[in-house]
Amino acid sequence: MKSNKVIHPLLFSLYPILALIEVNLNQINFDEVIRSLLLSFLTGGCIWLLSRVILKNPNRAAILATTMIAILFSSGHIHNLLGNYHIFDLRIGRTRYIFLMGALILGLVFWGSFRYRSHLAQINSSLNVIAIILFAIPLLQIAVGMSSQQQIPDSRDRSSIGRIDTDITSMLSGHEAKSDLPDIYYIIPDMYTSQGVMWERFNFDNSEFIEWLEERGFYVAGCSHSNYQRTVWSLASSLNMSYLDVLDEHLMATSKDPYAFMPYVKDNVVRQILEDIGYSIVAVETGFAVTEWTDADFYRSFSGTGAPQLFAGLNSFETLFLRTTVGFPLLDSANHLPKNWRISFIDNAYINHRGRIVFALDELERISAIVKGPKFVFIHILAPHPPFVFGPNGEYVERITPFTLDNDEEYYAWDKFSDGYVDQLKYVNQRFKEVILEILASSKSEPIIILQGDHGVPRLTENLENAAILNALKIPNTEEYFYPTVSPVNTFRIVFSTIFQINLPLLQDSSMFSKSRNDPYNFQAFPFWMTTCEMN
Repeated sequence: MKSNKVIHPLLFSLYPILALIEVNLNQINFDEVIRSLLLSFLTGGCIWLLSRVILKNPNRAAILATTMIAILFSSGHIHNLLGNYHIFDLRIGRTRYIFLMGALILGLVFWGSFRYRSHLAQINSSLNVIAIILFAIPLLQIAVGMSSQQQIPDSRDRSSIGRIDTDITSMLSGHEAKSDLPDIYYIIPDMYTSQGVMWERFNFDNSEFIEWLEERGFYVAGCSHSNYQRTVWSLASSLNMSYLDVLDEHLMATSKDPYAFMPYVKDNVVRQILEDIGYSIVAVETGFAVTEWTDADFYRSFSGTGAPQLFAGLNSFETLFLRTTVGFPLLDSANHLPKNWRISFIDNAYINHRGRIVFALDELERISAIVKGPKFVFIHILAPHPPFVFGPNGEYVERITPFTLDNDEEYYAWDKFSDGYVDQLKYVNQRFKEVILEILASSKSEPIIILQGDHGVPRLTENLENAAILNALKIPNTEEYFYPTVSPVNTFRIVFSTIFQINLPLLQDSSMFSKSRNDPYNFQAFPFWMTTCEMN
């Protein structure tokens, strides 16, 4: 029997992982996916090889191998899709029925490979075509996505349309920066909400920390709100001192990708202005691709501080991938696994996440002494944002569900979420105190320190509560700019006012809410005067 060249088993084994990479491209680092790619390829190759050895028929073996691979890598998706669907009293999404369906499909394909044995070569040819198309789609999307991260108007030409308002460009061009440039620390604790919201919604009084900041020269804008409700949008706006429609009107009008403004976070006007006047750029690994400034003058990487990734436990991407495969029962029953297994399957991603946060805070304490000369320090801390991995005193919080940055199953109930959020916030508050004291003690001149949430708590939907943020500003000699509703878009307008010793105009403080997931840049603006604010 003639045997055509067959490649579809290998391509089908790689397609699921490539599709998952494409969906999460802007939230992962490449080193997180290497093992999954290798394992998928080797799994597909082994299944194909064993099928050929057992069946003694290359065409039949290839078809059966692809069927097994498809079942192996789609079982988790089917389980999630069927979920709690019932046929009469049967919940068809249960693990046993998923596996039974897989066995029935494999049996039917096996029977069909004999029933239509004369067509096996043609079926393999068709499967080759389908596999090539499926393989190419996510691969091309990944290539386009990676390319788009680099495509950005030349931010070094500050007169470029949309990069910075022309009034600021002209005002800065006629002024020299003062000679004693202060260090600037831009610290973004993710999802850090306001004192008022903490009191009303979390039943937690954060006034002790607020007062501590004020005693050390911070102005805490008690009614501040984020300008946008996504990290990528919020930071693209604050780091370019503009709303997104001014920053890139064309992108706003044409893109449906919520991460389209990611390049504006990494290559931004604030950074370019500071570099041009002699600042060194300092950044620390965050674990979130949007805020990874790997091209900074001084970049501190957590990845190089632990065991080699090849031999470590499962990372966050791998647990996500495992959930889509036949391995999903391991995650669903993780709390019943032996402790050592659970550490490998579940806890390793949480341990890495926790370690990365501690590493970033530790580096903040050391940077002032290590990096000489004026410096702009950009650090995004993924806390108090879930997952919750710190107790109030920094103790480890044991987890029994797979790692995720969103929709944490373990803390879905509001009472548990609230308790976890407050405990984690208590820990980061204490660490921020230690960091700020060290920065102030080791700085030769008074530094600028900005401690600013990127957005509020998304689960809160009343009175702009999901946009309420901590906004603590220590910027010397700019008291006339401070007012309770000052927002992130104006932060660096205030900073440059003190550095260039001029008065830059401030924008209206508004919060932009996306109306549709399918049309993410269709915003509705809410001026902050529409909000109510208590416990300033």
